[in-house]
Amino acid sequence: MIVVDASFVIAHVLGEDVAVEQANLIETLRQERLIAPAHWPAEISNALVTNVRRKRISLQDVGLILDELATYTIEIQPAFAGDAARLVAISSEQNLTAYDAAYVILAMDLKASIATLDKAMRQAALRLKLNVLPV
Repeated sequence: MIVVDASFVIAHVLGEDVAVEQANLIETLRQERLIAPAHWPAEISNALVTNVRRKRISLQDVGLILDELATYTIEIQPAFAGDAARLVAISSEQNLTAYDAAYVILAMDLKASIATLDKAMRQAALRLKLNVLPV
């Protein structure tokens, strides 16, 4: 079971991170149960819109990218509606945004690995003794 961060997925679909490719994580992702917090679709969409605005990809590319993302089965977990205090606590303790803390909390609660390229999230996950990908 792997909690997948939006930055990790975007880097993969845009071909931006060699570490993802070199670690043979793509096959692993297709075989594992992938999970993301409720805000994941908005975060993915925001990253795609930002890349369109920066003229790194076109709107046609977005369609192809979304088609590729649809080939992965990613379970979206419900929001932490009743657990805002925990989000604030982990965010503060680990120097993360609440969005990033949601990924970390999800991995902690599910005893899952976490796939991220975000430096702060990686460091926090390692401090909390989570298995972090890519290695």
